Amino acid sequence: MAERTDSEDSESAELPGTAGSSTEKGFPSPSPLWYQRTIVVTAVTAFGMILAGIGVFGLISASTESSIERDALETLAGLDDQLAQLQADTQAVRTEIDAVQSDTASTHESVAASEADTSVLEAALEETEDPIRELQSEAWGLYVAVQRVADLENSISDDLDAAVAAGSRREVGDMISSVTSLESGQLADLDSAVAGLGEVVENVEALLLVADTEFEVIEDFEGPVHGWQAADLEITGPTDGGYVITANDNGYIEWSISPYENPDVAIEVTALPVEGADDGDFAYGVLCRTTDNEALSGYWFEISGEGGYAVGWFPPSGDFVHLLGQGQSPEAFGLSFAINGGFAENRITVVCNGSRFSLTVNGTLVWEGTDDNLTVGNVALGAVTYSDTPVTVRFDDLRLTGVAGQEGG
Repeated sequence: MAERTDSEDSESAELPGTAGSSTEKGFPSPSPLWYQRTIVVTAVTAFGMILAGIGVFGLISASTESSIERDALETLAGLDDQLAQLQADTQAVRTEIDAVQSDTASTHESVAASEADTSVLEAALEETEDPIRELQSEAWGLYVAVQRVADLENSISDDLDAAVAAGSRREVGDMISSVTSLESGQLADLDSAVAGLGEVVENVEALLLVADTEFEVIEDFEGPVHGWQAADLEITGPTDGGYVITANDNGYIEWSISPYENPDVAIEVTALPVEGADDGDFAYGVLCRTTDNEALSGYWFEISGEGGYAVGWFPPSGDFVHLLGQGQSPEAFGLSFAINGGFAENRITVVCNGSRFSLTVNGTLVWEGTDDNLTVGNVALGAVTYSDTPVTVRFDDLRLTGVAGQEGG
């Protein structure tokens, strides 16, 4: 028993010092040094990797944020461009709207002008009705006269042949008397009828030209002219390829009215004084909207031999009324270096368009103004002396152009 006990005590005493016995029994045992170092290194490495991961994540986050910011800026820039384009498109649309409104206003004005032109045309056509009926009557009278003359000639010829064949001197004498009567009577009437017919034709043509708002008349006065009306035909009329007007009375215009009746017209004519006072104390020019019922009326545009000009209008009754233009003196007379004084040639252009008027000499505008007193009438030429010395002016190359509805004046 004592040996067993000692033996058991001996075995029990070895247990605390036996290596590895704790593993078998489940108790912890101290780790070797290399193992502990490995754990430390592993832990530090893991911690470093975590920190590195956090840093990489931070970099990735920062990069992502920078990319988002760039995208946002690019988006904003794109929106700015789109806004600018939208604004430009809006301005273009507004411009187109303004253009359409302007075109609409122009269309309204054109329609109004067309209506006015239509009224002028209708009035002119009404004025042509009587001359056309007169022309038809004259043509029929001329036809009847020609037929009558032909019948008389045939009858006289037959009777004359018979009388000659019969040897009857008395009958031959009667035939000669008939021929003489025919020449002095019927043929004279026939010539008069032809001349009258030509006059009517000229008047109708002039009226038809007026009916055309885009008419143009060019007159060089090389041949006969018809329809011109002058106060004194002995000192006024066409001669030597020009139209000559002589004024004798101090301060009184000698004029000649053309058959061209158009209130809105551009008048161009070359004027040359050929006789007059040496000091240039005379004037000449053109008139528009001229009528001659009991007294001369119309707008008068004159240039003088002294290099001056004046513009005004004659009321149907009363004294001459001066029209003041911009920069003109209170006396309504002006001077211009564009005007050739003395006995020199000048090209005069006058525009009468609605209430707007202008005077241009040798291509230089010397006067413009407005007035609305006279609305109808014909184109006319005129001259005036301001001394006791008569003046004679030769007009040539007259050109008339319709200007109704045009801008300016």
